[in-house]
Amino acid sequence: MGRLPRLAYAYLLAAWTAFQTGDVPAQAAYAERGMQALGGVNNVEVETGVRSMYALASFERASGSDRVHAVSDFHQIWQDTDAAEEVSPALISQATPQEVRICLLTGHTWWAEEAADRVQRQLPDSSEAATVWAQILAARGSTREALKILRPALDGELSSHAPTTEVTAHVLAATLEASLDNPHRAFNALETALEWAAPNAFRRAFLDAWEDLEPILRANRGRFGAAEEFVSDLFGSQHHQGRRPRAVLNNTLTEKEFAVLRDLPAMLTLSEIAEARGVSENTVKTHVRSIYQKLGANSRAAAVREARERGII
Repeated sequence: MGRLPRLAYAYLLAAWTAFQTGDVPAQAAYAERGMQALGGVNNVEVETGVRSMYALASFERASGSDRVHAVSDFHQIWQDTDAAEEVSPALISQATPQEVRICLLTGHTWWAEEAADRVQRQLPDSSEAATVWAQILAARGSTREALKILRPALDGELSSHAPTTEVTAHVLAATLEASLDNPHRAFNALETALEWAAPNAFRRAFLDAWEDLEPILRANRGRFGAAEEFVSDLFGSQHHQGRRPRAVLNNTLTEKEFAVLRDLPAMLTLSEIAEARGVSENTVKTHVRSIYQKLGANSRAAAVREARERGII
């Protein structure tokens, strides 16, 4: 590669490292420099990686509709045939789990499924494919099914193209097992995740799942051996970063719920929404109750406010 591709690639690597270690300002700075270095670059791997990282950095810093724009940009990059088919397994394994995560966080479940189908085609029989599908199943509330598809990856029966996949898979397994009231299995999965993460300061998967993970970490403080300092650092990082987008375990809205949610800001009664949607009022009420639960809201105004903050509407 010539000077510009090498420079852009160096910034890409620096941005991914900053992202995985939880340093959002450094991630954004390196992503910006990577974009500036793209001029004259004719390399699909470098261009796709840098553009993906820039979209991800934009998402991490954004709120409201700007987050949706960042997700759309990320997704569109990987819709390009050349980008999707000509990049390395290493880049796919880094980018796709993040694409799935941010699509689920903003309610674009169908985009997440497209990404999961793509990685299954690109990296068949891989931990990456199993992990992204498990993310989607977990978001749907299909906890046991998520664990079932994740199990071969956890047991080392599938190939893995990046160590961060191992961290993400085991962190996800820990939260799923905890939700099924299996504390011993949750601890074992978490312990394995820490074995992979602590030596490299891979904080990202832990911070993204913090609300579901924090009780497990707190309940087991003092049991993590050499990773105990890393765990303490996680608590410190979360304290200083403030509120992060909530993990998507069991709280993704269905397409019908999204349709109703989009009507809630309007000055329509539930009866009028039902008539416009061609469903019964009781069906709309059921959807609204589910929306409130999943968004952590107790009123129509609170649900709309939370949805806007998340960038869902």
